[in-house]
Amino acid sequence: GDTVYLSGQIPLDPASMTLVEGMDAQIRRVFENLRAVARAAGGDLGDIVKLNIYLTDLGHFPLVNQIMAEYFSEPYPARAAVGVAQLPKDAPVEMDAVLVPVPEPVSAQVPESALALTLAPTPASTTPLRRSGADGYARPLR
Repeated sequence: GDTVYLSGQIPLDPASMTLVEGMDAQIRRVFENLRAVARAAGGDLGDIVKLNIYLTDLGHFPLVNQIMAEYFSEPYPARAAVGVAQLPKDAPVEMDAVLVPVPEPVSAQVPESALALTLAPTPASTTPLRRSGADGYARPLR
């Protein structure tokens, strides 16, 4: 898959473009913003392999961990928490991430009806086939 670098997200409400109030709400808003960007890139939070957390007060790190457990499941992405003096718009938290979207299985991408049409025998495909080689491609029998 591709690697996507998600830019830093602060607790901005996307509708008002203002910071949400309260540390709990701010951390949740950052995770929601990361989720929105991840989905726009073809992935989701579960595809994040590296998360960087920037806090103006590292005393909030236990709260970040608690809320993170609601958004992620094990194995959690690798992460770093960094104490900083200041963040954009005087936000108390910012996060950026590295995302590696996992491609959906073919059956999840193609409607079942299309698969049925693809796999149905047709007069043009009556030649017997066999699997061949490590690539698994079907080859005509000779």
